Amino acid sequence: MEKTFLLAFLLISLHIIATSCLAMNISTDQSSLLALKSHITSDPYRILSTNWSSSSTSICNWIGITCGSRHQRVTVLNISDMGLTGTIPPQLGNLSFLVSLDLSYNNFQGELPPEFTHLRRLRAIDLSFNFLSGQIPQLLGDLDDLRMLSLENNSFNGFIPSSISKMKNLEFLNLKYNNLEGNIPIEIATLQRLKQFSLGYNKLNGSNVLSMSNISSTLEILDLRNASLIGDFPSDLCRRLPRLQKLGLSSNMLSGELPRSISECSELQVLLLFQNNIVGTIPREVGNLLLLQYLDLGQNRLEGTIPNEIGHLHNLKELMVEQNALTGSIPETIFNISSLEVLSMWDNQLEGPLPKKVGNLTMLNILDLANNTLTGVIPDEVGNLQELVGLTLYLNNFSGSIPIGIFNISTLRAISITNNHISGKIPSTIGKGLPNVEGIYLSETNINGVLPSSISNLSKLAVLELSGNELTGSIPESLGNLRQLVSLNLYGNSFKSDLSFITPLANSKRLYRLILSFNPLNAMLPKSIGNLSSLQMFEAIGCNLMGHLPNEIGKLRNLSSLFLEDNDLTGVVPVDVWQNAKVPHWLGVKFGGIFPL
Repeated sequence: MEKTFLLAFLLISLHIIATSCLAMNISTDQSSLLALKSHITSDPYRILSTNWSSSSTSICNWIGITCGSRHQRVTVLNISDMGLTGTIPPQLGNLSFLVSLDLSYNNFQGELPPEFTHLRRLRAIDLSFNFLSGQIPQLLGDLDDLRMLSLENNSFNGFIPSSISKMKNLEFLNLKYNNLEGNIPIEIATLQRLKQFSLGYNKLNGSNVLSMSNISSTLEILDLRNASLIGDFPSDLCRRLPRLQKLGLSSNMLSGELPRSISECSELQVLLLFQNNIVGTIPREVGNLLLLQYLDLGQNRLEGTIPNEIGHLHNLKELMVEQNALTGSIPETIFNISSLEVLSMWDNQLEGPLPKKVGNLTMLNILDLANNTLTGVIPDEVGNLQELVGLTLYLNNFSGSIPIGIFNISTLRAISITNNHISGKIPSTIGKGLPNVEGIYLSETNINGVLPSSISNLSKLAVLELSGNELTGSIPESLGNLRQLVSLNLYGNSFKSDLSFITPLANSKRLYRLILSFNPLNAMLPKSIGNLSSLQMFEAIGCNLMGHLPNEIGKLRNLSSLFLEDNDLTGVVPVDVWQNAKVPHWLGVKFGGIFPL
């Protein structure tokens, strides 16, 4: 009986002690969270200020808090994307059962407190997209059970701590978009479970982590864009990293050739080598990367022809090879890739016609073939590209007329066909089919006829470039309906106009550039020129302008360039022009000679 009583007493005592310890531990967690709350200086959605309260029945019911079922201790703290501003207090290190910490997409500032490294149970840390600064603590490596560490898009500086190599279970390491410097620690190559490795957009000093022979073969994402990498592209990279899905090496100083063994990265979906010094040809073996969705080889020193095998990439969404020295014609096989959304080949030496099969690319958003030597007509089938946002064909040798279907692609925001051998007229219905267009660039294309008044229906138009053509007739007053107009260039046409369009043009409050030079206007400059309040550049050289310069031109306080030479103007330059405006020391106005300010 006495033994039974003593056992019962012992059990009750242990329960009381355990309950007291649990209460004390919960109290410690609560104090830690309230300390974090007290370090929040802005809580725009009033989430913590209204929900995290010491009077609540349990902290386990607070927003962003998850407790373990066994010990009822805080195991998850997730207050991401709440617009919070503040600092991380040292008391956060007392959440001793914390497994996952997510403070991402907020405005936390300051340094990581040393106590942060006390959280030995942590498996995931996400502090990305904040304003944290200082050095990454060397003791962070003591969190040896960590699987995920993301400090992306902060202001951390100093060196990448080699102690990260102690995190033997680390699978996800993302330190990109910081101010880190120095070498990439070679010890990181010992992390044999690493799947994602992202260090790009820092101030590293030329280390080539690609040469690490024992880097984890489990790697799926390698993002070292803008990481100051040097040396040749490793020929055995894909043999060592056969599971790569995303390889980002853009904006570095890599040289050498793209190896044929690239095909051994058979799971590759993203290959970004933009802005390096890669030489040689594009290997045919690229066509074996059947899962590839994004291929960017732009701004390198590639030469030779584009291999037909690229047409095998039926999952490709973006193909970018601009600013190389590629020659030959555009392979027709590319136009079988129905998933293609971006095709960028500008500034090469490509020749031959644009195939009619371009009309097959019905998902295309961007077609940029500028600055090549393409010939023939622009195929009517371009009008089938009803998802097109940008069409850029300038500086080629296209001939014929502009397909009328182009002016019915409602998604278009920019058309640039400048410097070709085009003929024909601007369609009279241009204002009906381009509701979203912001820029029309048709300079030096030999188009003729009148400028249709319907162009005034292009309510989003900001830039209209029509210089060096054969346009005639009057400049329509309806241009004044273009409220978003920023730049209007009609240089070198055959317009004859009384300039009455300038009066309604005052509705375009953003207009800063107006060029009318070398048109036989035979007109007087109207007083309403003074109402173009944002005008910075006005050119009307050789336009047969007559009479006096109106005094109102002196109201243009933002004017910095005024060129009116080779006209029949009389009188003097109004004194307000150089008192109120920002015209430079030499004003291009000819009254029998250049008039100096």
